[in-house]
Amino acid sequence: MTEEEGKELSQLKTLRAELSIAKKKVLALQQEIREVEEQIYSKCKHEWKIDYTNVGEHTEHICTNCGGFRGGSAGVPPPNDGIR
Repeated sequence: MTEEEGKELSQLKTLRAELSIAKKKVLALQQEIREVEEQIYSKCKHEWKIDYTNVGEHTEHICTNCGGFRGGSAGVPPPNDGIR
């Protein structure tokens, strides 16, 4: 292995380590977002309106105050998209 190849392998290892750290940070932020969404959803005095943007088997509703969802299979905001 040449010196240049060794440097490239070292760079690749460093980049992979940085990517791993970034992925862990993203997962932690997603979890924090879910927790805050659930807190908002549980404290809200919901005012439900039919959500005409979602056409499916079951009628779904959206809260005009917090943006949370109800209907279909919900009651709790869906992961990563419960609050709009």
